[in-house]
Amino acid sequence: VFQFLTVLVVVIYSPVSTTLAEQGGLIAIASKSIVKSNTIFIGLGVLSFAFVCQHSAFIVAGSLEHPTKERWATATTRALALCVILEGACGIAGYLAFMEDTEGNVLNNFLSFDGETKNAANVARGLLCTTMFFVYPMDSFVCRHVLVVLFFRGRRAHEGDDAAVLARRDRRVAMTMVIYL
Repeated sequence: VFQFLTVLVVVIYSPVSTTLAEQGGLIAIASKSIVKSNTIFIGLGVLSFAFVCQHSAFIVAGSLEHPTKERWATATTRALALCVILEGACGIAGYLAFMEDTEGNVLNNFLSFDGETKNAANVARGLLCTTMFFVYPMDSFVCRHVLVVLFFRGRRAHEGDDAAVLARRDRRVAMTMVIYL
């Protein structure tokens, strides 16, 4: 939800119409080379960063209520489709608004604005921070799973049944403290 709202702020408050008018319209922009050889790897790096949750994929797959290949395929297809739509909307709005001056973090382009647009960009930054705050425990979940498998060597733990090992409060607290400290 927070990421959706962040993209919504970028799409709504980006000065796309002003830039389109200055550049002669969408067809004029599209007729120029959209792929720049000197910045393509920067763009690919930013794009690939959006898909860095693969380390938790198997744990999440095992946490489905009724884990089947079909359900996992449906979940991943929908999640990736939503990511592509959100990232595409943000990227297109950012590029059409700021053209060659678009930064890797499109919110940095809003620093020169005043009033409502600057406030909206600050809200989007807050939403992005909130998203990152809730993503951090997901990485800790993966780390804790690895520790469970490493220290307790249980087949059930390796297959994703961490609850069997972590049912003991002392183990759960100890592992979480080790991760965060």
